Amino acid sequence: MNVTIINGSPPDYDFGLNGVSAIISNTFSELGADVKEICLPLSGVSFYNGARLEAADSVMERIERSDGVIFVNAVSPISAGASMYVLAEHFERRNPLMGKNCMLAVLYRGGGEAMGRYGAIIRYLGGFDSVRLFLDEGHLKNGAEGEVRELIEKHAEDYYRVLRQNRIYILPKERIETGKIASSTISAVSEKSDFSEDMKRDIEEITKFYRAKGL
Repeated sequence: MNVTIINGSPPDYDFGLNGVSAIISNTFSELGADVKEICLPLSGVSFYNGARLEAADSVMERIERSDGVIFVNAVSPISAGASMYVLAEHFERRNPLMGKNCMLAVLYRGGGEAMGRYGAIIRYLGGFDSVRLFLDEGHLKNGAEGEVRELIEKHAEDYYRVLRQNRIYILPKERIETGKIASSTISAVSEKSDFSEDMKRDIEEITKFYRAKGL
């Protein structure tokens, strides 16, 4: 399983989100996934001017090869994050998110509406914000430890199961126009209902994961 973490937080202005990203990455690594983190502010992805940009192509190629994509970012009352908007503009030329299950790990700074905007961007691009982790600055005041760490790990494990079970989300016909998404409104969701061998393996792997931690 290949998973890419898109971290929109600068190293020196991250509000503790780089610690969140590290916990998610470690959780997936311990579950056997190949994880790569991309720090958008350091990736060289600049504003879109209609031309091909090698740095943006590199990010999009990694997303295309990934089974899952995790977006880690801070949002404010007026924005879902500048780096996310910049990256989304490049998807106009080449959209790697179409049909992909995604996870959002979002720190909101009084930005309830912006949280919705972040998910709407993913859905507009044809992806699904399948698992959402919302944190505020109080959660990370003393670092991502204790109950906060457990919360992050559990959301990462939930997302792992979504990917392993290959859950299929339905795109309404009227939302598709020549391969592009015409509306940001999501409707019905279809999931596998049978207790499959994949689900049994998921339970065994998660059980081993907790036993190794002494829980």
